[in-house]
Amino acid sequence: MRRRPLTPALVLLTALVSAAPGLAGAPEDPRLSAFEGHWTRSGRAAEDAARSANIDALAENLPVWYRALARTLMKASMQPDEQYRIRAATWGLEVEVDAEKTWELRVGAPPRDDGRRTEFVDDAIAHDWRHSETSYGTTTWRVLDDGRLRIDVEAFDARLRGADDRPLPIRYTTTYSRAAVAISAPPPE
Repeated sequence: MRRRPLTPALVLLTALVSAAPGLAGAPEDPRLSAFEGHWTRSGRAAEDAARSANIDALAENLPVWYRALARTLMKASMQPDEQYRIRAATWGLEVEVDAEKTWELRVGAPPRDDGRRTEFVDDAIAHDWRHSETSYGTTTWRVLDDGRLRIDVEAFDARLRGADDRPLPIRYTTTYSRAAVAISAPPPE
């Protein structure tokens, strides 16, 4: 059987299809591209002090004998990551903390059975999470006008309750600046 030469129309059609969003790995939502990059913590001292003060204030609602231990545990468990490498994909963001810790933010996916979801709210990504029945919250990822990445966390734990017996929020913010390190492309499969 004799092969036909490629016609210019077929070459053009092939090029258009391969460049279409979602088919060649490009983000479906152009807002995802703003989050791509290698990010390192930039607001360390002020943010650490604010987070620590928030934890200290929350611990005041606990029994006296438990406050010191609770402060220590909360401060240890709420340490922000030092850096992120973020790649946009057709389904959302791939977030790498280090070589052994990577997760996906599937933006716009249907809510899970427990109601958790990840979606754009204005130009920010709001990610609902749940570690257990008593520990849950929302992390909001936003690229600021000055180019920094701001991550706002609002967490709840059923053991931290106010006078009205409602869970008290633990809130803190961490900012990151783009590092001068380029992200390498993933290896071909």
